[in-house]
Amino acid sequence: MIPKWYRCLLSPTEARGITRKKKGLWWSWRDSNSLPLQCHEKLEEYLSFLSTRNLSDSYIEGNRTFLKGFVNKRSIISTESAIKYLSLHNQLSQNSKARYAGYLKGFLKYLGIEFDISIKRPHLLPEHVYEKDIEKLKATITNHMTHKGSVFRDLMIIETAIKTGLRRAELANLLVRHINF
Repeated sequence: MIPKWYRCLLSPTEARGITRKKKGLWWSWRDSNSLPLQCHEKLEEYLSFLSTRNLSDSYIEGNRTFLKGFVNKRSIISTESAIKYLSLHNQLSQNSKARYAGYLKGFLKYLGIEFDISIKRPHLLPEHVYEKDIEKLKATITNHMTHKGSVFRDLMIIETAIKTGLRRAELANLLVRHINF
């Protein structure tokens, strides 16, 4: 017996050949109105699986948004349909395409379908900050009127970032006990 959810995983040639008896009538899997429902159920199971792995809510929501479009547009889920759906997003950046390919790869792997695709991501270097821009920033901080008197602190944060090369997140998490005097 073929599981109900399997209908959305069949290739077109397999789907044509499978029939079931329903209330005395023979009907094809293709004719079933519940076909998208089966795929949506598997998608919800997959999203629940992601949440049990303690992945971020934004990552799960990104999966939900992208994969719901995939399930809605494709009645048959296969490697070929995944590639076709991914090709609809060719206008996006390489990083976005790679992220979406990862979403599809995870979902298809969960369903037991091999989806071996890799999209190269560009290796971008950070922009160079010029000395004149740094001086302009310092002048803006110095001339900024504040009631807290935090000008010295702000200038020290800028100096620390420039001298050490710390990233923004590293600088934000920096505590006094992390510094060896």
